[in-house]
Amino acid sequence: MKSFKDYILSSSSCQSLAEAKRPQLVGYEWRTKQGIRFSAREEGMVEAKVSDWDNALISELSKKKIVHIYWIQGEDGKARPYGKTSALKTLGMYEPQLKKSIKPYVDKINLDRYNMEAYLDEYTKRAKSSTPDTSSEGMSAVSQNASKVYSFARHCISRDNGRMSENAVFTRIDKCYVCFIVGMNAKTDPSRVNAVGTLQDKGYPIIDWKEMKNLAKM
Repeated sequence: MKSFKDYILSSSSCQSLAEAKRPQLVGYEWRTKQGIRFSAREEGMVEAKVSDWDNALISELSKKKIVHIYWIQGEDGKARPYGKTSALKTLGMYEPQLKKSIKPYVDKINLDRYNMEAYLDEYTKRAKSSTPDTSSEGMSAVSQNASKVYSFARHCISRDNGRMSENAVFTRIDKCYVCFIVGMNAKTDPSRVNAVGTLQDKGYPIIDWKEMKNLAKM
């Protein structure tokens, strides 16, 4: 016969509580930059994405630099960066399980890049044809007037309780300013890193939000 203690420990509510306290994977990113690497197919060096060790983080467990970052939420509710080996150990997973777990985040990275490139192509055409758009639809805004773009970003971010420094990426295409509103959970969502990386790859300037604020006042 089960003791009262055994009954409590085996109850669904207790199991749910224990499950909730387990470390959970809440994000993944690969910090990259444009560089060159050897390609066996091309039989030589080619332009490609390479690891950006200048922007590496320190793994919570191994204390080593990491560019493949697995964000794991601990019992205290805070997300911290882990390397692959540390993530496997902390989550109690085998490599195939971890690879399957990060697929949604990898898909998000690819989707971010696809959307960014589509936006840039569209806004480049608009800038060259002198038909800027100040619509607030979608995740971006473009205008010849920096103040309108900055105001749009501030409105969107304050509405969602975000931070300008974390959730807005500004650039300029010809005379037009562009704002990209990125993920609101800046610590675990790599959208900002993806946006900045795409702009850098395409040769567009990154305008700091403080600089953008000053431009908006002119």
